[in-house]
Amino acid sequence: MKAVSVVVIGVLLATSPQLAAQTSDPFADNFSPFSAGGNPSKRAVPILADSKPILPEVGSPSKKPSAVLIAPLFPSFSIEGRNSESCTRIENALNAETTFDYLDQPLRDVIQDISFNHNIPIVIDRKALDDFGIDTGTPITKSIKGISLRSALRLMLRELELTYVLRDEVLQITTPDAGCAETTTRLYPVADLLPPNGEGDVLVDLIKTMVAPNSWSDSGGPGAIVYVEHLETIAVRQTDGVFHSIDQLLAAIKQQLVDKQSKRSDKIEASE
Repeated sequence: MKAVSVVVIGVLLATSPQLAAQTSDPFADNFSPFSAGGNPSKRAVPILADSKPILPEVGSPSKKPSAVLIAPLFPSFSIEGRNSESCTRIENALNAETTFDYLDQPLRDVIQDISFNHNIPIVIDRKALDDFGIDTGTPITKSIKGISLRSALRLMLRELELTYVLRDEVLQITTPDAGCAETTTRLYPVADLLPPNGEGDVLVDLIKTMVAPNSWSDSGGPGAIVYVEHLETIAVRQTDGVFHSIDQLLAAIKQQLVDKQSKRSDKIEASE
């Protein structure tokens, strides 16, 4: 029944105007019992490093980008137009395996090459980089293979104190300050992850503790999170990088529950 609840909630969110209106902004001031608060931090919010793959990798690393997903993403629903075909394609590309082999190539050329290889739109926020004192001609030397495009970009951009965000249906290369200023809201149906007593606040506390603790509003960050009990859904307002870590955490919890149920079934079968 729990699994069915997740599917039903997802379908309702996608198809029901009434429910969409009810959840259009769970962080609005008139949405009880919480509202968004806090000011964006001046520097980049702490983000958990990518964890090891939750599912086994398929095949071997290739010199060309592949469609192999490094880790599964937990299903969520954007309420701000982030479910478009373009955004979905970018998210899939970020989780696909990639190879970087650059030697003293200008940043702008590297970004153009990555955009071409993965067939996704990537633009450089030139104003933000100019204000930060970074030239798009800065030479890049980076050799990486067998990891996700998401991780490879983080490793490369971190050396320049830059980051990326998914904004306006393109991947933008920008500064941490500009990236943290952009937050979006997602809904996570979590019916099948709830403890026996159905207390969604347990999951909320776990997320706030394990994922970028300083990025939440009660720590002065831009993030906000609330459990919507009657929908068995967690609503989160955060930055893109933090969302990815939340996705991985919830996917890992779901996998643990699946494994536990599988072991329990095996024991029952063995005893019969």
